[in-house]
Amino acid sequence: MRFLISIIVLTALFACKKKQNTDSHAGMCADQPPVYLNSEITDSKFKMGTYWVYIDSVTSQIDTMKITSIISEGLQGNSKCSNQKHEYYAFEVNKKYSGTTTALYDIFSLQYSDIMLNQTQELGNNFIYRSNSTKIDSLFIYDRYYRSVVKSVLGNVTLYYNTGYGLLKIENPAGKKLLKDKFIVR
Repeated sequence: MRFLISIIVLTALFACKKKQNTDSHAGMCADQPPVYLNSEITDSKFKMGTYWVYIDSVTSQIDTMKITSIISEGLQGNSKCSNQKHEYYAFEVNKKYSGTTTALYDIFSLQYSDIMLNQTQELGNNFIYRSNSTKIDSLFIYDRYYRSVVKSVLGNVTLYYNTGYGLLKIENPAGKKLLKDKFIVR
């Protein structure tokens, strides 16, 4: 009788095992403190209406970039875990018309220690600035010196970026776009 009771008890213990959570995001969704932007790129939280005017030093054509709308700003939740917040900013950048009546837009965004600029007309790829990118102490562009310039190379296109002013210069085989003037709305 004891043997039979022991088998029943052991069977019941093994049958009552807690089902393991197979959700791959279960461990990621614990409450965590918000992740804020790296202090090096916080100056790049530009306001609506901020714009840059470029002149191509080879063709003398004028080009502009202007923030026309703010898509997202402040703390955002993770798509899988809404209780994990991170600071995220995204801006719609208006580029010039390209032979059609529809404007082409690029997205400028800030997240963690990255600045991303999807320049569809210029590069066809995302330009990614990271805090560990190549830094130049100062650089003379057009008519003035800029401090703390980041140089980023993507294929055969080189971009120069300063977190206080934005894109300063775009170099590509077709020309070299230099910052001619800037009007940063703060």
